[in-house]
Amino acid sequence: PAPEYGSGMYIASAKQIEQIVEGKVQKIQASLNALKRYMEELEEELIKKEDQLEEVQIQLQEEEELRLAAEAERDELLEQRACLEAKLVEDRREEQNAQQQVDDFDRQAEEVAERLARGEIDEEEASRIEEELIRAEARRLTARESSRQDGEELQKVSVASEEANKKVAEMSREGERLQEEMRKMREQMAAVEAEREEEAKKRIEADSRFNALVQRIQAKVGGR
Repeated sequence: PAPEYGSGMYIASAKQIEQIVEGKVQKIQASLNALKRYMEELEEELIKKEDQLEEVQIQLQEEEELRLAAEAERDELLEQRACLEAKLVEDRREEQNAQQQVDDFDRQAEEVAERLARGEIDEEEASRIEEELIRAEARRLTARESSRQDGEELQKVSVASEEANKKVAEMSREGERLQEEMRKMREQMAAVEAEREEEAKKRIEADSRFNALVQRIQAKVGGR
């Protein structure tokens, strides 16, 4: 103790002062090193999350391309279904018209036979009427078969379009999930970035305090 220099004052050798200064410097340097390591860990974490975000973005892009292709397929099927529905209505109308003609010719058949027997018409006229009846029956059968085929095709296309629509809906949900995942990852990255910036400020402040402390100690030592 050196009370002659004032209360709480001590006399120390240069070596002792150096040891005291060295001890303080080592403690502060250890804190700075710990802070530096933590910042490096934050930097690594940020890089890792950036890589993960890039992977999700690639996956989202691939899903988007698949969804667009599925939508195009669905739209084509829906258009095909609409055309088949319209054609089926036309087929059934044609079948009804042909059936009406057949029914009309059937009703006329007995009358034609009687007129032929009475000599009111000749064989050529009777044959013509019979041929018209045969053609009407052929049109009816053709329309019925076309209606049957179009109905079967419409059923297949309807099932396929429903499946395509479900597929598009599933892909849309997956896209929304990836979008939400990306949003959360960006929030996490923003939080890590903010923390890194805050730690960088702390390090700058700690470096400044450390340098100021060293300067003060050196000034005091030099003053002695």
